[in-house]
Amino acid sequence: MVKKEIIIIEEDKEGGYFAISNKYTGAIGQGETPEQALKDLEKAVEVLKEYLEKKKKGEKLSLKKENRLINNIARYMIKTGARAKGRRKSR
Repeated sequence: MVKKEIIIIEEDKEGGYFAISNKYTGAIGQGETPEQALKDLEKAVEVLKEYLEKKKKGEKLSLKKENRLINNIARYMIKTGARAKGRRKSR
């Protein structure tokens, strides 16, 4: 079975647009227009793919790309309401 990529572009309440993909969890794009959000998502996916490839080889990303990846994942979690795996809500 082939999993199709679905890209969702939504208007952001705070202005502009954001784009996410079901195929690349953690990647998010933002921009003033839907096109800019999609282009930003493509860049985020490139960084995510590079990270995963380097991780396999035991290598690290540059600090700049690592920061972009971390910021991207944080934005993704905020926009989608996702929570980090293995973390439980405090009682």
